[in-house]
Amino acid sequence: MTEDKRYHPRKPYFMPVDYIDRNRIYKEYIVDISAGGIFIKTSNDVPVGNEITLTVPFPYQNYMSISGVVVRSTPDGIAVRFHRSDLEIVTRLESMVEEIKIINDNTSGRN
Repeated sequence: MTEDKRYHPRKPYFMPVDYIDRNRIYKEYIVDISAGGIFIKTSNDVPVGNEITLTVPFPYQNYMSISGVVVRSTPDGIAVRFHRSDLEIVTRLESMVEEIKIINDNTSGRN
């Protein structure tokens, strides 16, 4: 049995995302998100440890620019941990991820 080491729960969140890695801009899709990080579906080879900057859309908000570090790279995509140095951004992220949960809960019963 494996133990989940995540502090923040993940939420499914299929949305477009732009990110910059090594001075190159990529357009991909978010698979899931939490207040601590994001998983991006990509076939690009982004090494673990690379610093990237993301532009993430949120419900009822404009886009937010967030920086992070790649903590896992797989053939399916990359996991990025957000930098936690900006308390305002962290607070906004936690609030927005909760909004995503509410939206997902409200739409999951629809056909």
